[in-house]
Amino acid sequence: MDRYCQNIYESFSLRSLRKVEALHIAMVDNPVKNVPYGLEMTLRSMLNTILEFQEQLTKLEKIILELSETLEEVQLLESIPGVGTKLATAVVSEIGDASQFRHPKQLVAYAGIDPSVFSSGKFVATQNKITKRGSKRLRRAMYLAVTCGLRGELNPRLREY
Repeated sequence: MDRYCQNIYESFSLRSLRKVEALHIAMVDNPVKNVPYGLEMTLRSMLNTILEFQEQLTKLEKIILELSETLEEVQLLESIPGVGTKLATAVVSEIGDASQFRHPKQLVAYAGIDPSVFSSGKFVATQNKITKRGSKRLRRAMYLAVTCGLRGELNPRLREY
């Protein structure tokens, strides 16, 4: 996966971590006077909690990536241009055991990317939207895979389509 797509996928956690670190540095370097002691301790406690959660998330991410290297499905998805380890792992983890779907249409419906049909009497809509039922995380991962595949020369056939 190219750096742009990886940045999209990780932007939320990186932004939040940078904000917490900036707030922590500002608190240490520029202590504000006349702040009630309880408020200061609450803020420090919240910052420490957020930093601790971030460390735990980093450890969990490392474990998930190590486990994903052993999954054949992840390696198969990684062979698609524009799909990296994190994106492939997200898709595989959201789908779970693919044998639970007897027909591909069931998986499409689970992802919520099947078209909705709107009709009333003789009226039939010409533009239908997707249903958005099912797993929003799977839908997001698939959307990211397509947008990453469209970038540059990663997948010219997909871009042409």
